Amino acid sequence: MADWRKLFRAAALLIGLLLVGCAGTPAAQQAKTVPGPTIWVMSSGWHSDIILRRADIPPGRIPETTDYAEARYFAFGWGDARYYPARTPTVGIALRAMATPTPAVMHLTAIPTMPESFYLEAEVLRLPVSAAGLQALIRYIHEGFDRGTNAQALKNAPGLYRHSGFYRAIGRFHMLNTCNTWTARGLIQAGLPVGLSRAIQAEALMRELRPIATGEAPEASPELRNYYYR
Repeated sequence: MADWRKLFRAAALLIGLLLVGCAGTPAAQQAKTVPGPTIWVMSSGWHSDIILRRADIPPGRIPETTDYAEARYFAFGWGDARYYPARTPTVGIALRAMATPTPAVMHLTAIPTMPESFYLEAEVLRLPVSAAGLQALIRYIHEGFDRGTNAQALKNAPGLYRHSGFYRAIGRFHMLNTCNTWTARGLIQAGLPVGLSRAIQAEALMRELRPIATGEAPEASPELRNYYYR
């Protein structure tokens, strides 16, 4: 009888250990090992870009990216059609761009490596978004290109980097509608708590984004997104 009791206790202990082992990987813990969608924002100090993974862009969306077959990431920046592409921008061009509404261009940069490694002299923030927010942001960028009746927007000029270009874009640039407010609108579409009125300058925008990058800011509500897109 004593041997039977020892055998029973050993079997019970073994079952308990197996149950504890199974409980050690609940769904909540497994979810932590699966990263959610991520986007990046780059600031040069005066200008900001939104950066997406190539793998996150659905087929047919942002067809201009097919011009760069080897890229792993893409950066998108919106700005004045004269000042932004100018190799030596003048004060006159800058004042004209800020004073009156002017045509816009989209700058598309093909990035072969991690954004933080590509923009060594700029600030790059990694920002978490929801799957729905990511798709809303992609749609926002897709609709920012001016394609007319063409399948792809026309490239106006070579870009600022070796693998980049300027394309015709929707919208008019002016003092209250800058490259940074364009970025902010996209981030609002992605569900991030960004204030549009405080995002005219790149540094002001990045101040809002730094707490989000470190996980200290709440996610934007649908009401906030609707406020800017009625």
